Amino acid sequence: MTPAKGAAAAATGEAAVPQQLLNEGEVVILALKPSIWFVVLNAWPAIVVATTVMALGHAFLPMVESSVAPRLLVTLCLTAVLIQLLISCCQWTGRLYILTNVRVIRVRGVFRIDVFQCPLKNVQMAVLAAGRLERMVGVGSIMFQTEGNTAQEPGWLYISRPAEVNEMVQEALRRAHG
Repeated sequence: MTPAKGAAAAATGEAAVPQQLLNEGEVVILALKPSIWFVVLNAWPAIVVATTVMALGHAFLPMVESSVAPRLLVTLCLTAVLIQLLISCCQWTGRLYILTNVRVIRVRGVFRIDVFQCPLKNVQMAVLAAGRLERMVGVGSIMFQTEGNTAQEPGWLYISRPAEVNEMVQEALRRAHG
């Protein structure tokens, strides 16, 4: 990322961050939302299950002498997928990932806000990961491992430009660890 792009991203990011989240003297390096692909990738298990149920239903329902059953099955499966997509949209809307000069923050939630924050000094490692579906659509996730915890802490899921964002995170970690 060029310095001009970095400054523009920081200025845009700082405007998106609620001021009550920032401490005095804390500077926003990056603030971003997950990619819009978050909605589909978060809902894909429900889509797969609904599609499988519809396929099985169409294979076995012709044996039933009711014309209502296939339509009802399709309606129920599509409704389930649409509800899951709506839930995923709400989850996407309520997510914000923030990197400051002092800490890493993940805000999520619509009705009940959950804030994960960790000083950069306590982050031992940030790992960029991307499954097959994520790579196909050009997104990735960054997982953070903190001191005293062998499991990875909550991360930044399904972000656009994952390599670029990861580089910014790694640079902030290098500066924090001095």
